[in-house]
Amino acid sequence: MAQSAELLQWSNDFRLGIPEVDQEHRTFFGLLHDIETCVAAGDDPGARVALAALRDYAEQHFSHEEEFLDAVGYPDLARHRAEHAVFMRDVKVLEATPGVPTTVAALMARAWIATHILGTDRRYTRWLDEADEPPRVEYPAQE
Repeated sequence: MAQSAELLQWSNDFRLGIPEVDQEHRTFFGLLHDIETCVAAGDDPGARVALAALRDYAEQHFSHEEEFLDAVGYPDLARHRAEHAVFMRDVKVLEATPGVPTTVAALMARAWIATHILGTDRRYTRWLDEADEPPRVEYPAQE
């Protein structure tokens, strides 16, 4: 796997402008960093523990994000929710399949997180920005 200089890093490119969402996404990057660091060190058990932490955090974040998008009336929520479900299914399959290298899980998570934030999440922020009357809904509190 990648050396630390090659790890996916949070940058303003991933910033959506909703502070609570951006903070939760930063946490994703930290969890991904944990997985990639373990993989690079050859610590397969550690990588599996880190992947489980990422999965658990993803469930929490997805719940917050979906609750927020439902509250603001986001018209593409069903598609957004489906992408979350696919990610959760894929992580669980990787965790449950004996012999799958943790490098595969790390690469899948890395690609999905970056693509999802820059594509799917960016779509809802554009929708919010283009609204005539932006909804005034608070993002769900972090647990």
